Amino acid sequence: MKTTSTILLVTIVIFGQNVISKNPDFSHGSPQESNSPYKKSLSLQDSVDVFELPYSLKIPLFWHLSSVPQKQTEAEMFPETVFSHILLSGFNRAKLAWYMIDPLFYDTTFHIRPQNIDDDEISNHLVREIVETDIFPDLFYPLIEPYWNPGINLAFYPSERGPYNFDTQEIPGISAGIVGDGSLKNPETRWGGIMRHIEITDFETENVQYIEFRIMDPFVDGQTAGGDLYINIGDISEDILMDSRMQYENGLPISENFGYVDTTIWGCVPTFPPPPYNNFSPVSGSREYQDVGLDGLSDDDECSYFFTKYLNILLILFGPDSEAYQKAIADPSCDNFHYFRGSDYDVDSLYSSILQRYKNFNGTDGNSPTDVQNPEAYPIAATTMPDVEDINHDNVFNEAENYFQYKIELTPDKMNVGENYISGIIETDPIPLPNGSYETARWYRFRIPIHEYSMAVGDISDFSNIRFIRLFLKNFAEPTVLRFATFELVRIMENPKNLDFKIFPNPIKTHFWLEFPEPIQKAFDISITNIMGKMMFEKTYPFDIYKYFSVDISTLRPGAYVLMLSTSKNQVAKKIIVYR
Repeated sequence: MKTTSTILLVTIVIFGQNVISKNPDFSHGSPQESNSPYKKSLSLQDSVDVFELPYSLKIPLFWHLSSVPQKQTEAEMFPETVFSHILLSGFNRAKLAWYMIDPLFYDTTFHIRPQNIDDDEISNHLVREIVETDIFPDLFYPLIEPYWNPGINLAFYPSERGPYNFDTQEIPGISAGIVGDGSLKNPETRWGGIMRHIEITDFETENVQYIEFRIMDPFVDGQTAGGDLYINIGDISEDILMDSRMQYENGLPISENFGYVDTTIWGCVPTFPPPPYNNFSPVSGSREYQDVGLDGLSDDDECSYFFTKYLNILLILFGPDSEAYQKAIADPSCDNFHYFRGSDYDVDSLYSSILQRYKNFNGTDGNSPTDVQNPEAYPIAATTMPDVEDINHDNVFNEAENYFQYKIELTPDKMNVGENYISGIIETDPIPLPNGSYETARWYRFRIPIHEYSMAVGDISDFSNIRFIRLFLKNFAEPTVLRFATFELVRIMENPKNLDFKIFPNPIKTHFWLEFPEPIQKAFDISITNIMGKMMFEKTYPFDIYKYFSVDISTLRPGAYVLMLSTSKNQVAKKIIVYR
């Protein structure tokens, strides 16, 4: 975290409660005897010599459909990227859904849980509720229920067509084509990805050392083959449709008049500069013309626009009654949105599966309906903001592809501690599930040193300008769900020897005093985050002369915390204990 020389920050980071580690290589911040960078981060000493600052990346809202990874044109990667500005560049994109499962599905009273979601469904490991003690089994929560861990879920369907994939017949060396039911041939050659911007861009100054995540066993539901997970960090192209034109839905026409647009191979794009605000037009009735996805086309317009280039080819290959053609005319660009709830879903047995309910949740066509467009009694919008090919919202359209790449082999023979970036494995005690059964679960912690990349792609040599991160899956032959309990960048910090303060009393019941050796005249903030990086408390103290001051933490749950004092030059951390 960067501050000016006149700002002093105080951060309290929740690490856990009464930690007695069953597997110290896995528990977050557990004391260790190895050379681990968080060796002393939860020792019971008053001071902490080395500590970690996690920067969470797991909020689904910040992730977007990925651009096609470029500069890897070999046959087993992305040969289609040789053909930019034509539909062929999207032929291998398969369906990937990313989402947080809404807690309404875990309602035991059925007051808000859809009636066709039963206890067997929410006992399935791929969708069941996860709490912190699943991933951190040594955390102790006296007299209270453990925190719910929403996580981020990636569901990859390599045989199903992804957004803006107009694949039809085999093109040797590029695509295997499709079959009559619309599914993709040779699913292991397909890919799906997401990307987002990163606020911490200078990894060297901020001392970012690791990419770390914890995932549930990818083979928990009987998968046998697995595949590869790739991570890219650096410059990532924001040109999702590879036409060198920036799409922004709020620049599209607000009526049937198609003025002020240009056409590309993918559809329509605005011709005037992006508006200074990132909102849809307030004109009544305009939303249906602007909220149409990254191709700038409604379903009807897609049918006309892609008839010759796509639909007519399917007619010739498979006929008008084929499943491939019928699916295509319903949504030619495969970009339609559907909220995870809906009266139509509640009466359809297909959607007694939570996974099915989230399959189209990331569509960009229709994902921001107004109240007038909403047929339900509850909100059904995924976002209120227009979709744009400017994922860091800096009004600069980035097409550069220069990045470090990390390859993680999610195959049964590679899931061992000490290889494949795996630093720890936890197998839980039997967990009581809503259907009355008890089952164990296995969780893996992947800890990737940023300097141990698989390859550097393009013009990149250091970590001083890391603006984006991209995840993509490839080489999967069967549907796979990856449940991330954590996904974060890890900064490693050391306490300086020339800055100190006192905390009393400690242990703390409701308040504590913080005392400096000498009076200071600064402004500072106090913020409290929990173990998952969620902000729990914030307070700003204005410029004044401080020798000591009181902090009210009566809202915090009992447990062990680390208080971190940060200035523009250094950071100091000390242990505190809260009790009731």
